[in-house]
Amino acid sequence: MAIDTIQDVCHFVIEHHKRFRQTMGVPRSTFQFLIIGSYPAHVKMAELSLPNPIKYNDIDIMHKDEEFARFIAGKEPELRQRRKGQKHREAEELRAVQYVPFREDMEINYVCLNATDPLEARIVAADINGVAVGFLVTVNYQTGQCEHRWVASRDFQDFLRTQTLAACNFRSLAKPKNALTTLIRLLCKAQESNINVVVPADQDIVDMCHGRAINLETIQKYGELLPNNRRIIDRLLFFSAETHKKHNTQMLRFFSRSAAPEIPDDASSSLPSCHLALSSIVHHQIGGTCYANAIATAVCATENRIVGRVPMPHETIVKQIIAAHGSDGANTLAVLKEECDKR
Repeated sequence: MAIDTIQDVCHFVIEHHKRFRQTMGVPRSTFQFLIIGSYPAHVKMAELSLPNPIKYNDIDIMHKDEEFARFIAGKEPELRQRRKGQKHREAEELRAVQYVPFREDMEINYVCLNATDPLEARIVAADINGVAVGFLVTVNYQTGQCEHRWVASRDFQDFLRTQTLAACNFRSLAKPKNALTTLIRLLCKAQESNINVVVPADQDIVDMCHGRAINLETIQKYGELLPNNRRIIDRLLFFSAETHKKHNTQMLRFFSRSAAPEIPDDASSSLPSCHLALSSIVHHQIGGTCYANAIATAVCATENRIVGRVPMPHETIVKQIIAAHGSDGANTLAVLKEECDKR
């Protein structure tokens, strides 16, 4: 059953790439992609009849075909006469996650890697042991053959044996990786799937997370942590709300409770520091409402630090946002600015 499902994903991606070849007239002799993360981990655990397979919300696909990424983004084929700056901006856009509907309640997230990056390297570099696995697919258009195989790290093999989630090399998570984001994801995955978890040592959390910031998506995950999981972070760190200089998006930057805040080089103007006062429940989401829940979480957290301010309930904010902007996603920054202007 599980392998049949992953074959459906493979068929979808291959057919999508075939449409690209036919529509754009771009010759390709082969195409390789990697299904990685929570979804293949769930499939592998189900195959082995292990209890509590890891939950997944979407399906991550990595590949190295930049023209395919351009096709997904609705861009014209690359022109060699493009200016250098324009090509750089487009390359950045094509490296971003591209969301494509797979089924009614499921998306495929395409990520185009640099041509020099081996796909399998992403598995070895995974930051959580329970998702350090992938399903590698190679399509040969000349022979019509399709080869596929499982690729798993030693950390994932240990996870299958112990059924305990843990961060991989937590003290080595230097930029561009974010140890705080990893910690929040780790706690969320353990909570969602009801799986045991090994939490990094307190000093490691302080050393690796002091001064690190999280984006809106991770803020939402943070707000959904149950009190016992969130306390792991709250008793060691506090946060300050700020705006990202380059992208003009809201962030929360965390600092050790035992150290004076030292603003990192990449920090923007910080607002006064505050303690977390988010909802302690896991909010039920229907459709593309992640943006609304993330905004509501950020708004409630910020308003809770204002003396005398009584924030509107999280659920009420979400309902108002969805009523105005729908349940199929929206421009998060624009909607957040609209909500802030009301206050």
